[in-house]
Parts: sequence; C-alpha cells; structure tokens
Amino acid sequence: MKQLRFWTRFGIINLVLLLSLTLSANEKTLRRAERLFAQGRFKESLVLFKRLVKKTPRNEIYLFNLANNLFELGRTKSGIKVLQKISKLNGSLAPMANYQLARTFEAQEKRRIAQKYYSRVDARNLSSEMQSQYRQDYANLVFDMAAIEYKRKNFIEASKLFEHSLDLTETSDTLFMLGLTDFKLNKPQRARSRFERVIEIANDQDLVRNAEKLLDRIRTGSWREEPYWVVLDSSVGYNDNIFREGN
Repeated sequence: MKQLRFWTRFGIINLVLLLSLTLSANEKTLRRAERLFAQGRFKESLVLFKRLVKKTPRNEIYLFNLANNLFELGRTKSGIKVLQKISKLNGSLAPMANYQLARTFEAQEKRRIAQKYYSRVDARNLSSEMQSQYRQDYANLVFDMAAIEYKRKNFIEASKLFEHSLDLTETSDTLFMLGLTDFKLNKPQRARSRFERVIEIANDQDLVRNAEKLLDRIRTGSWREEPYWVVLDSSVGYNDNIFREGN
C-alpha cells in the first residue's frame, strides 16, 4: 500500500506555543521528542510521544504528534486510531485530523469512508493554502466516486456526485462528465450549458472538440445515436482503475 506522508507538502506544523520562559517537564519532553523526530529517529521519538500521551491522554498536540510518528513508522492502523480519537475530541485540531484521515482512507481506496471524513472537515479552521488543497482533494475523490457510478450506469447517483465535485471545484472534466450524465438522463438542454462552459474554460483541445461535437448533435437532434455513445464512453480519458468493481 502506498505510504501516505500527509505533511510533506505543508511541512511539519509547529503546534507548540510557549507562553512562559520556563519549560515544564512535559514541554522539555516534547521539545526532545520533536528534535528526535526531525532527525528521523522515529522509534526514539515514539517512546517520548507515548509517554506524553500517557500523562495527558486528551492533549491534542501530543496525540497529533504521536499519530504522525506512527505513520512515519508505517504503523498506519495505529495512527488512524489516534487520529480518530482527536476527531472525537472535536477540538482545534479535529479539522486537520479529519483531513488526514480522509487522505489516509483515500490512499487505501476506501472512498466512502474517506468521503465521511472529508465532510467533517471545517475548512475555516485550516490555513488558506490548506483550504485550497482540501477542496481540490475532496473534489477529486467525489469525481472518482461519480465516475464509478457512471460506469455502473447509476446515472442519478453519478449526477449527484458530479454536482458535488463541481460545487467544490469547477473543472472542465467535471462539467463534461455532467453533460454526458445529463444526456443519459434525457436532459439535453441542461447538457448544452455544461458543454458550452467546457468550451469556455477547457485547456484540453480533445475535450473541447468532443464538447463541440455534442453541441452539434443537440442542435441536429442526433445526440441519441447509440454507436456514437459507444465510441464516446470508451474514449473518456480517465484512469480505468477508478472503474474497478468493488470500489
């Protein structure tokens, strides 16, 4: 399984705010654990993070550091349990814990569980950079789920999911797939607006050409022709892995 390193893009967030000139015993232990972690001495830092959590089991900072350490050691299941505890505490670090849980389950291709944790993230409590990435990651997950439903011919569910993905982030791919889904649901006029928007914003010229062809077929009333649909459905350039049964 692909090892997820959640914080490599954003950097390890410094969660320790020292408001006193004197360090408590726990603060000294935390400082030492962080130094060991930064040096890649994860087994040694793990011992110290566990000690801190044992002393203060509801401290989100200690728990988050422990979870991150467990992930670095490849102990994904244990890391998930710690993040779920932070999520249930519903404190200031819950949004980041939920985001990391979503990314972890998505990497494991457990998309429904990932969606649950994405939906729990209060993006207002994320940094501006992380908010943007969160919305893109969430939109990509929902798009993949929609594409699976489309392939299974569950077009009503596919439409709902594509709409959700579009609400998170507008992309030409999502608009195009919504247009195809509208056709499948016998709503060509709604599809028309999708394809017109694709032509406005798409950089992919193949996508633009397909959208133009579909608009021509709406105008001539020939959009129902099945041979064309067989070719078009098979040519949609998305990774076939997202269409695997059982996802």
